[in-house]
Amino acid sequence: MNKKVISIICIIVLLAGLIAGFFIIRHKVVLARNRKIMEERKEAAKNRKDGPIGVSSENDIRVPDLKGMTFEEAQDKLESSGFTQYYFSKEEVDSSLEKGLIVKTQPGPGVSFNKNDFISFTFYISNGKQANNN
Repeated sequence: MNKKVISIICIIVLLAGLIAGFFIIRHKVVLARNRKIMEERKEAAKNRKDGPIGVSSENDIRVPDLKGMTFEEAQDKLESSGFTQYYFSKEEVDSSLEKGLIVKTQPGPGVSFNKNDFISFTFYISNGKQANNN
């Protein structure tokens, strides 16, 4: 092989090594950050003034039943129930409910959270197609 080809192969191998090294270091940083977050959460759970997680207090709020509501109605209901910090995603599902209505949520009705928690909701929205029960 000539020197140009060998040089190009060496550069490619070097770049591949640098890229792999970057991802390995990034992965280690993410793992370290996640460990730190989990340790902070464990410590915070130990030091809660309103009792351990799962114990009802004046700071607890419960997920309301949102089945049969439109997405906008559900957001209003969540906010009126005390949920101020939440993220949501929507998924369409087969259901006998009218198109656009909520079939179910995850987490479901009655699940309790501290009002300061950041909650991730999934809204399962009817596409109006009857589910096959075969």
